[in-house]
Amino acid sequence: MKYKSFQVMESLLQSQQDIVRLVNLYRPPYTKKARYTECAFLEEFEDYLKDLTVKPGFPIIAGDFNFHMEKPEEHYPKKLYQLLEEYDLYQHVPLEPTHDQGGTLDLVVTNRSFKEKLTSFEICPSRTKSDHFLVLFDADIKTKTKEDAKFMNYRNFNLIDTEQFKEDILISKLTNFPKDMSPNDAVVLYNTVLTQLMDKHCPYIKKKITKKPMPWLDLELRILRRKRRTAEHKDKDKDKDKDKDKDKDKDKDKDKDPVLDKDCIFDNFSEITADELKDLVSKMSNKFCCLDPIPAFLLKNCVDELTPFLLHVLNSSLKTGVFPSDMKKAVIKPTLKKENADVDILSNYRPVSNLSAFSKILERIVLNQLNVHLTNHSLYSKVQSGYRPNHSCETLLVRMCDDLNKEIEAGNVVIVVLLDLSAAFDTIDHTVLLEKLMKDYGITGSALQWIKSYLEKRHFCVKIDDTLSSFLELLFGVPQGSLLGPILFILYIKALQKIAAKYGLDIQLYADDSQLYISFKPNRVVQFIDVQDRTNKCLAEIKAWMVNNYMKLNETKTELLVLGKSHVLKKCELSVRLQFGSTEILPTECKGDSWKSLGVKFDETLNMERQINNVKRKCSWTMMNLRTIGRYLDEGIKLMLVKQLVISKLDYCNSLYMNLPKTRLNKLRSTLNGAVRFIYNIEERTTDLVPFYKKAHILPIDQRIFFKVCLLTHKSVHGTAPDYLKALLDVDVVDKELSNTMTMTRSKRPDDHLMLKVPKNKRSKVDDRRFSSHAPIAWNSLPLMLRCITDTNCFKRMLKNHLYNQF
Repeated sequence: MKYKSFQVMESLLQSQQDIVRLVNLYRPPYTKKARYTECAFLEEFEDYLKDLTVKPGFPIIAGDFNFHMEKPEEHYPKKLYQLLEEYDLYQHVPLEPTHDQGGTLDLVVTNRSFKEKLTSFEICPSRTKSDHFLVLFDADIKTKTKEDAKFMNYRNFNLIDTEQFKEDILISKLTNFPKDMSPNDAVVLYNTVLTQLMDKHCPYIKKKITKKPMPWLDLELRILRRKRRTAEHKDKDKDKDKDKDKDKDKDKDKDKDPVLDKDCIFDNFSEITADELKDLVSKMSNKFCCLDPIPAFLLKNCVDELTPFLLHVLNSSLKTGVFPSDMKKAVIKPTLKKENADVDILSNYRPVSNLSAFSKILERIVLNQLNVHLTNHSLYSKVQSGYRPNHSCETLLVRMCDDLNKEIEAGNVVIVVLLDLSAAFDTIDHTVLLEKLMKDYGITGSALQWIKSYLEKRHFCVKIDDTLSSFLELLFGVPQGSLLGPILFILYIKALQKIAAKYGLDIQLYADDSQLYISFKPNRVVQFIDVQDRTNKCLAEIKAWMVNNYMKLNETKTELLVLGKSHVLKKCELSVRLQFGSTEILPTECKGDSWKSLGVKFDETLNMERQINNVKRKCSWTMMNLRTIGRYLDEGIKLMLVKQLVISKLDYCNSLYMNLPKTRLNKLRSTLNGAVRFIYNIEERTTDLVPFYKKAHILPIDQRIFFKVCLLTHKSVHGTAPDYLKALLDVDVVDKELSNTMTMTRSKRPDDHLMLKVPKNKRSKVDDRRFSSHAPIAWNSLPLMLRCITDTNCFKRMLKNHLYNQF
């Protein structure tokens, strides 16, 4: 396609890792011969970028744009910066003169993910007749070469004859074992026998590794493919489990956990039955660890033959308070925290532990019983949302934004402090943890002894490719990747809630992410001084607590956010400064990756514009990659990829978009519209997309937000949401037994059942964006039939059908 306002030339370069598309662009200045304005260029350039996203290869756009980019405050440079931001593009050239009359006119633009490959930019005279300077840079683009052959050892599980394997188990020592065998000896025997059987039925095979170039198959897509396979296996087993589920429902009341004594003491773990063990094994993941003597799927198939031995190991461990030594080993496969992080910096890796399936079964038993004790006695922190059922990042942020919007609407300035902990899970002191479990949570006796045994003398090694390091002892910390580790961590840091409350600050916790906030009137100096003083004292006490409990706060990465209405912030002459140890914390500038909490980017007025721009940018990048392979995919595969890679990003915390102006949501609407057009190869822009939305069974953006708000409200009304969300709503009439005619006659109308009270105070645009204000209106608009559904899955299905019928 030819463009009138600029000239462009492209060429492809095949590198060792990627395909690079070199783009040379020239935009002539406005003259009598070239009567094209900056506005015309921006429109055509956006069309060009849309076409570029469909083409294969990472683009490097270089050339003379004739925009004074060194003046970002001016209208057209600002518009160009915004356009590049929307398409996740980054401008590399320093804001120095590239022309002999001044001005940064020559640019080099790439995708943000390609940013690190271009370095050492230098502007120097061209030594030609050109009035433009030469822009030099280094590009880390290696030519394609033949790699050395790599080999790996693996077992071909398809060779296993399951029935013969079961027979060998029945004649092995795992069937005829001493009944007084210790847990340690039993686990050693378990690993030895099953490893010998695997060597017999499925010996190791050496295989040459040949990698096919698949640049689109990134880590995120690999994880989603594994989830899809898991879901397919679950679907196959669904019919088999139906009869079991019916029997369980009949005995549901019999199997309820008894209410613990008022003295809140938990001194021993209960032994489990064969049926409970089989249920745990059937629900376990098929994930395989090199420490497992047999793969998880084979363990599930052989569970009947192994149940007597497994029961002996598990129950003797629970009874004696001994966690078997061979189960304390972990294999760490270092994974990058961020996709584009520097691979040579060790702190950029996350040390996730891979543990054996048998050890996770034992952890799950202990975790279930601990959870009953902690829940029945309300021992969890009320503001902790990490690793707890029915709690999530979204529920935390909905409550936090409700509080913040309430203060903003009242004309207050809100101070938010985002604390940063360094290696939080890895610094927990075992002695301090055990003392807390005993004093604060009533865990004593053999239960405490078991946890002590679980923590001490753990060992780990690091695996890279097929090579294992030697094992080293883990002297402190809880293993990341375990089931018990996260729960022990949130119990360890519960004291942060008390410290914040002591100084009148609100706090929300998600594992090691801590959000503190407090407000003040901008025209009340005395109140401001008091708030700042209390915040400083709170941070000082938190720091002291961290030191005493062997944890580390990173003061330099702690962020200070100042929020409020735009005109309030402009008029406020009070400068917020906090003292955190020896570090003075000033308000963080709202740009880049700052002002980010649990994956959501905030802004000064909490209008979610930065978050929406960020979501659109990520989705545009994903869609660009999908379009490069779109011609190879059928509609079903396209639909699956769009739902997993695009719609999942659009839906993350989308309840925070409630009651936003339609113009602000247009960016998300256009993104979803583009995804639907991609699925069904729709090129005509005027095509009505409603039939295609229905065909794909995808709700539009507005309905998706409404759906999420109603879902959170349903969980709050019917008791499965966190208490801090329930506290935001006031149930007017609650009648869960509609068949009760006496209750029906007391109500003025049948539709009054399960209605929520709508706040009567005068609401503004900011107030309407609060969950406590908007959720009752959304909920009350639903038909009575939907409001009365107590099962969450059924409600989701029926609500979705209801919304489809409305558009």
